Amino acid sequence: MNRIKYSTIIGLCFLASAITALPITRDSLDSGLKVLSYQTDRLPLIELRWVSLAGSVYDPENKFGLANLTTKLITKATKTRSASVLNKQLEFVGASLSEITSYDYSAIHLRCLKKDLDLVLDILADILINPEFPENELSRLKRQTIGEIKQNLDYPYAIGWQKFVELIFQDHPYGHMPIGDTLSINNITRQDIIEFYHNYWTQDNGFLVIAGDFDRAELLRKVKEKFSKMKIGKAKKVIPEFSFNPFSDKPKGYLIHKPELNQSYIFIGHAGIAETSPDYFPARIMNYILGGSPLTSRIGAGVRETQGLAYDA
Repeated sequence: MNRIKYSTIIGLCFLASAITALPITRDSLDSGLKVLSYQTDRLPLIELRWVSLAGSVYDPENKFGLANLTTKLITKATKTRSASVLNKQLEFVGASLSEITSYDYSAIHLRCLKKDLDLVLDILADILINPEFPENELSRLKRQTIGEIKQNLDYPYAIGWQKFVELIFQDHPYGHMPIGDTLSINNITRQDIIEFYHNYWTQDNGFLVIAGDFDRAELLRKVKEKFSKMKIGKAKKVIPEFSFNPFSDKPKGYLIHKPELNQSYIFIGHAGIAETSPDYFPARIMNYILGGSPLTSRIGAGVRETQGLAYDA
């Protein structure tokens, strides 16, 4: 399936990637688990990230936010470590743990000192293989998520961006926010989360990324040992194709009136091209030159620096 992304002229900032590519090593273990690693001994630190192709695009209808809640709940407790034990073990060695859910993927990220790699690898494997999905944590996360959604209503940019995405993608899964909405969050059950985990959080549907100060051969041996029991299975990926509406000389728009604000937020854009297109990266570079940087792009320089019409463009 061709994943379709969108381009925005005003309101979206593109961060340019590094000019030179890092010497990343790609390994595939006997089980099929993929490991991407980058070695550097500049600091005695290690960054680990498990990435699953389990983003919000796979959220079922009326249960938007399922992918996001699954990722958050996975990290709260395992069958061998309670939430408090997990936190204490990480805090004791000064390690950090965070998670993220986007449209196309979800990820668990850990950072630790070189000397604590064994412990952190063990914790990551435990999280991925033995999640407990405690009901009390799910209830707390649902309340917290609903609070975040309501809080976003206080930010004009967040309101405008959400409506902008809805107008472009309409009924397609890309048209809803990864965090979900207040109604859909209440529809999600623990069983929904367990099923989503079994369908998408598998070896075949993800990969491990490690960067920092380590010995590669020793690292692969440890990964093979600790992740050997991770479930293997093909993800049930069903994403509807995104179809463009015919272009018109009368573009659609939406006005959100908030008279108490002294600023306006304007989003202008259209659906972009497929990431599989050979023109994808040239188009991103073009977009960055035109409007990707609020200070140095042509639109940014013209609207902000030259005419003084906006703080950011």
